Amino acid sequence: MVLESGQSAVLSGAAAAWWHGIGPTLPKMIPVTVPRGARRHQVPGVKVKCRTLDDVDIVVKDGLRVTAPALSALEGGVESSTTLIDRALQLRKVRAVEVLAALDRRRGCTDAPTMAKLVAGISSGARSAAEREVVALFNADGLTGWEANLPVVGYEVDFGFPASKVAVEIDGMAFHRDANSFQYDRKRRNDLVAAGWIVLNFTWADIVDRPDYVLAQVRHALRQAAA
Repeated sequence: MVLESGQSAVLSGAAAAWWHGIGPTLPKMIPVTVPRGARRHQVPGVKVKCRTLDDVDIVVKDGLRVTAPALSALEGGVESSTTLIDRALQLRKVRAVEVLAALDRRRGCTDAPTMAKLVAGISSGARSAAEREVVALFNADGLTGWEANLPVVGYEVDFGFPASKVAVEIDGMAFHRDANSFQYDRKRRNDLVAAGWIVLNFTWADIVDRPDYVLAQVRHALRQAAA
């Protein structure tokens, strides 16, 4: 379908994210990019965008020209699911700096404001919408001394206060999706506690609906660690 759209066509957006293994499903309408002025063909099931992409935003994967993972996640986030950027970061398909650079190259496009909202807070190192909400919460409250995705005893904690050995973990909607992940999380928590860390777990509902409770628990743990 992509090749039928033109010789210089590039698979884009949510379809490109799927091709990179970021998106879970292939969208029904396939977005394809062709350069302005290039010959193109109307193909059923294909939505063609006429625009010029930077060379760095085009890669060849499995013999097909597609937008690079960072731009694919950004545009896919606008087209289908805001979680695509989170998935790309969590799966380590992209780095935060690559997403921000891709956004900067698309500053003049129509979807740029929406993209900017999707990646707000990403420079902190937070890899999900929930984590970015925590970054905003900590910053608004003046909490300092934390690091996002901090390596601790062979694991990565979502937020760690290394000086106090307090870890803050955000449980996503897919938390404990099966017995193996449940067992892994229990071992992970036990290993952290055995290493002297206080581990706090919060849900998305805690962060959004009970931010004062989250902050109170974190500050209590920090006081407890300092005692």
